[in-house]
Amino acid sequence: MPWWPQQGQPSPKNFDKNLHVNFEKFLTKVENYRPYLNDEESHKAIYTLNRIYALIKYYCTLTLQDDESHDRFGHIGLLKKALALGSSESRLRIFTTNYDTLIEQAASAIHAIVIDGFDYTESPTFSGELFDWDFVDRIKSNEKDGPSYIPNVIQLYKLHGSVNWQKSSDAVIRKSGKIFKSVDTMIKQAPAKETNSIMVFPRSNKYEQSYEQPYFELFLRFQQALRQKDTLLIVSGFSFGDKHIKQMVETALHTNPNLAIIVADYNIDALSMNWLREAAKTGSRVLMFKKTLSELSEMLPDIQFLQNEV
Repeated sequence: MPWWPQQGQPSPKNFDKNLHVNFEKFLTKVENYRPYLNDEESHKAIYTLNRIYALIKYYCTLTLQDDESHDRFGHIGLLKKALALGSSESRLRIFTTNYDTLIEQAASAIHAIVIDGFDYTESPTFSGELFDWDFVDRIKSNEKDGPSYIPNVIQLYKLHGSVNWQKSSDAVIRKSGKIFKSVDTMIKQAPAKETNSIMVFPRSNKYEQSYEQPYFELFLRFQQALRQKDTLLIVSGFSFGDKHIKQMVETALHTNPNLAIIVADYNIDALSMNWLREAAKTGSRVLMFKKTLSELSEMLPDIQFLQNEV
């Protein structure tokens, strides 16, 4: 049986620290060694990996209180202000590498519509073309003035997947309801075979995974957004440690003169942001703030060069 943290042992939050290993490198090594293991050893490796992945999934299954006064993550306040800044025709687009569903919950709390690439059936299925859909008021729309777009619509792109996305045959579906009731239930439910979760787990092959669906479609949309005119990219809580995302943003900054970037991060001094700090020194299209997500939400109205597109 694989080792698993018990009560009184190092918590998952300190797991990496207590073992003095790089968690991403550890998972990568286990995955890389699997082809050279015999059947019994390979089964044990899969058994252990899936419980680690399930633990990640469990601790990323967060619940947001729909009361803005208790919005400790700042999602509700940020969505309200970001939606108010743009026009109805220019939709707020959110690209996130987070697995949790806090954005979806915040959108629900303010009665905003989320377009996330899934259809509106009983078992929502992913299709990239659904990002081209929109919501209009058919009564108010006419030939002369064009479509009358319904306000408070968000396009959400979860670049690394989500806790409630799963493989189902050849499709990707979005599950509803609570993923796990407890840690014990989570351990028991974790499969002994390959996981069906649609999540880019912390491994060195996550760059290669971006060429698989649905990730390829999501990253393609991100690159397209970065190329558009008068686009403002607001970054919060992301240190650009993912090289492929960093490369996309850096390329867009050099090739799209209409792209502006605002970075808000409490760890603004991270080495992975050196290139952004240099860009901020040489031009006015990059602003950097040592702020949390909640603090960013509070300062949004004071930023002067916000465009219609976020």
